[in-house]
Amino acid sequence: MQEFEIGDSVYVENGNRLNRKKLDELKIGPFKIIEKISNSIYKIDTGNTKTESTLFHITKLHPVTAEDEVEENEYEDNLYKEGLLIDYAIKKERLLLDVNKSMDSKTMIDLIATGLPGFILQKLNRDELNDTTDLFNEIRKYEGSVRDYEAHIDLQVNRYCSKRPYRCTIEDRLEIEEQIAMLLRNNLIEESYSPFAAPVTLAFKKDHKPLENMNIKSRTDEELGDLTYYLSQYDFTVKYIPGKENVEADCLSRNPVLESEDNKEELLEIVNLIQIKDIVEDQEKMKQ
Repeated sequence: MQEFEIGDSVYVENGNRLNRKKLDELKIGPFKIIEKISNSIYKIDTGNTKTESTLFHITKLHPVTAEDEVEENEYEDNLYKEGLLIDYAIKKERLLLDVNKSMDSKTMIDLIATGLPGFILQKLNRDELNDTTDLFNEIRKYEGSVRDYEAHIDLQVNRYCSKRPYRCTIEDRLEIEEQIAMLLRNNLIEESYSPFAAPVTLAFKKDHKPLENMNIKSRTDEELGDLTYYLSQYDFTVKYIPGKENVEADCLSRNPVLESEDNKEELLEIVNLIQIKDIVEDQEKMKQ
C-alpha cells in the first residue's frame, strides 16, 4: 500500500456520492495532505467541501495519476461546453455589483476571471479586456454550442418513409411526393381515405347486438303477463275508431278514466256480472 507525504494530492473515496459529478463518482477531490498523523492516518485540506471529517485512513485515499488529471480537464471542458461557466460569470457580476456598485471594471474582470478554468485563464489577455462585456465575448469564443448541430438518422438505401413529415423543405417535399407517386403507380401502397390522413388499416367493426336480440326471447313483466293471460280467455276484437276529438279511451286503456266516488258500487256490480260459468263456456268455444 502506497504511503503519502505532506503536500501530495489525493482523491478521497466518496461512499455517499457527494457533490462531485465526475466520470468516477466514487472519488472526490483532489485534496492536498497537510499533516501525517501516522503511517495509516492522514489529515487533508478539504476546503469548503462537505465531508464528515478531515482525517482519513490510507485505504480511503488514492493518488492522483496523469489519467486523473486528463479526466479532470475533460470534466471542466464538458462543464464549460454546457454553457454553465458563462452563466456563472454573469451571476458573479451581478453579485459583485450588488455588493459594490462603483467597482472598477478591471477589478471586476479580475474577480470574475478568478473562478474560470485554468485553460481559459491562460488564453485571456487582460490588457485587451476593458469591460466585462469583453470578458463574456472572450469566454463565448471557447464555448461549445450544440444548437447548430444537425441531427440525422442513417436510413437504408432505397427505403421509403412510412409516414409523411409534417414540416419539410420544398426539395424534400418534392422528393417525397415523387416517391409516393411512384409507389402509387406500382400499386405498392394505397391512398388513405381517412379524414385525418392517418396511416391505419380501416377494419369493419362487428356488432353483436342483432344476435343478442335473436337469443333473448320476448318477455313481459308480472302484471302485464297476468293481464294478457286473463284477456286471452275471451273472444274479442280490438278496432280503431277514428275521431276528430281527443276522446277518452275504453276500459282497455292503460290509464282508465275513473268515475266519481259515488258510482263505486255501480262499478262493482258491473264487474261482478262476469261469472266463472261464462269463462268456462268461453274457453270451450276457443278450443273448438
